[in-house]
Amino acid sequence: MTPELVRILRVTRNMTQADLAKKIGCSGRLIAFIERHERRLTERMANRFMVAFNLDEKKLQELRMLREAIVFDE
Repeated sequence: MTPELVRILRVTRNMTQADLAKKIGCSGRLIAFIERHERRLTERMANRFMVAFNLDEKKLQELRMLREAIVFDE
């Protein structure tokens, strides 16, 4: 789980940072800090995000593979 993936999953599910924070039991400010790389994404928080987004290790691995396959032109 990465901060970018947290943001992508949150946005694609039409959730605000406050919505996600409420779902996992933290502050919206912490979600913002994590998404902006101003706070480290701990393993504990990553696990909470996985539960919130209904992800298991297999689904997470598939998302990682998709992310690596996508090439963005700058």
